[in-house]
Amino acid sequence: MKALIRSRWALLVVLLVVVRATLVLALGDVFFYGEELEKGVAAKAMLEGLDVPHHQLAYHYYEGGGFVISHCTALAFLVVGQNLLAHKLVALGFQVGILLLGCLFTRRLFGRQAATWFGLLFIFGPESYQKLGLINLGIHFEACFFLFCVLGLGGKLLFENSQRRVDWFLLGLATGAGLYFSYQVAIAALWVAVLLIYFRRRELLGVRCLIALLGTVIGALPLIAMYSLVGDEILNIHGTAISGGGRDGSNSILFREFLASIFVHGELGERVTPFAWLAAFVLACVFLLRRPEPLHHPNEHSRKQAALFVMGYLVLFMVVYLGSGFVQGEAYHYFLLLRLVPLWIFGAVLVAAALGELSESVLSTSRHLSIALGTILVGLGVRASLSALRTGHLERAADNWTILTRHKGYSYGQYFEKVMPHFAGSREDKLELIEGFDESSPGLLRADAVRALYREELLAECEGDLYRAWGQAGEGLAAVAGGDAEREAQYKLGLGALIKVALGWNQQAAFDAVMAAPEGERESALAALGRFGGGAYPLPEILAREVARAGMGEDAVPYLRGLGRWSYSLHRRDPGGIEPILASYPAELADPLREGFEAERAWNLNN
Repeated sequence: MKALIRSRWALLVVLLVVVRATLVLALGDVFFYGEELEKGVAAKAMLEGLDVPHHQLAYHYYEGGGFVISHCTALAFLVVGQNLLAHKLVALGFQVGILLLGCLFTRRLFGRQAATWFGLLFIFGPESYQKLGLINLGIHFEACFFLFCVLGLGGKLLFENSQRRVDWFLLGLATGAGLYFSYQVAIAALWVAVLLIYFRRRELLGVRCLIALLGTVIGALPLIAMYSLVGDEILNIHGTAISGGGRDGSNSILFREFLASIFVHGELGERVTPFAWLAAFVLACVFLLRRPEPLHHPNEHSRKQAALFVMGYLVLFMVVYLGSGFVQGEAYHYFLLLRLVPLWIFGAVLVAAALGELSESVLSTSRHLSIALGTILVGLGVRASLSALRTGHLERAADNWTILTRHKGYSYGQYFEKVMPHFAGSREDKLELIEGFDESSPGLLRADAVRALYREELLAECEGDLYRAWGQAGEGLAAVAGGDAEREAQYKLGLGALIKVALGWNQQAAFDAVMAAPEGERESALAALGRFGGGAYPLPEILAREVARAGMGEDAVPYLRGLGRWSYSLHRRDPGGIEPILASYPAELADPLREGFEAERAWNLNN
């Protein structure tokens, strides 16, 4: 029997890897998610020994899971190089872990057939969750690893009445480590604690409870250490209160907007899958609750009790969620479903439990019904996989593989904006610090550091005076460059943000101000402003507007080169895609645009 289970689970793992790997090779929208690449910078800094206290590399102190992921990514960088593939391998590793723990959890509570159904439902879930599992973030999706640990060990103590001290210790260890990884693990830990207090209250003052508390403290040591270093910053979640909303009905309004966007408007592409999963979940709960008698099971507990255990956690999750400051409103992109990953995964456990119960029935009608209903849900998941593949480019799998293996798995810009406040010293000290990164061509490393450091605070010091701020920045950059003209120019390439902020993000005003700058400063300022761009995204029509703003004069060449650099983000997966756009311009404009584009591309690819 154990060999059969192992072989079945091995097949599920292989199927998961094949499906997810195929999606990765086809999809571009899971390649360049910003926070994933920012965690890659932290991983790179760990490997290269950046001269700062280790904990300061975590750009969100509250996000322990993200910091753990950075460590995992650092290990992956050592194996496959500092590229995008490393992120996908770490994400896949967590996916496999969640699959196996979910199957173990479901089998322990609901039986072998249910575990198999859970594996299939997890692999072929809704398209949104298939994609979310491909992004290496260390937050809500990966936290399900610890949720299965806490609820699984809690279920073992509750339903098997385990007396093994190691089980109590492991529950505490999983709880403490899980709390560091993600605060949402506290909901599962609270639910387990309440049930243990009610059903095993005699042991609260015994040695097993003390062992569990010891395990919790040991598991939470990273969280305790982080608190000792940064204090209440570990609770600063983007300035949002953990509890909030609801009093004026705002949370309920937001949640209604969310439901309408999914079930009424079909903002994520279709409504059949959401309705099918909702119906399956409701029917599964009703079916499981109508089974009062204990059924045959290795652990001899009632599956109704097990179902109530999972349902209770989901109810508590929703109560906490709806009372928090994190309720999601209208969902127009799959990423906005990330906070509700536990709701889907443990809902899938209940659906799998009902399917497994039907599969084990002595009635052939029930067995056929389980196959039919399970096949519908799995079939919708297969359709979702195919739909995702159609929106991608599987026919360019070889090119995508080249991107995964050659494109840098890190991006400095946004990371520096988040971590520079952690570092001690002046702006110039911090610029010297970032020189510790190993880059054969450090130009854009330096530009991104300047972009993060010389903005709002410098303007405030200079009372909003752009020319004074520009001059002060220039003096500081020249001092750090130490007479190295190329290094100084690379620093100044990051000052575009300072110009934009100073002039209220008015591109025309920024361009006019730069054109009026002294001749010695004009070229670097134009290049900086062009690389920062003229909008949120370098779409062809926005690029055309900026090219027209530049004009045909010789003075406009640095600005055009900067625009070429800015354009790279739109064509990272298909560099040749910019050629038809450039072909629409005369050579005087196209050539500097191409130069800037190729320079940015060369920097983003590993040699």
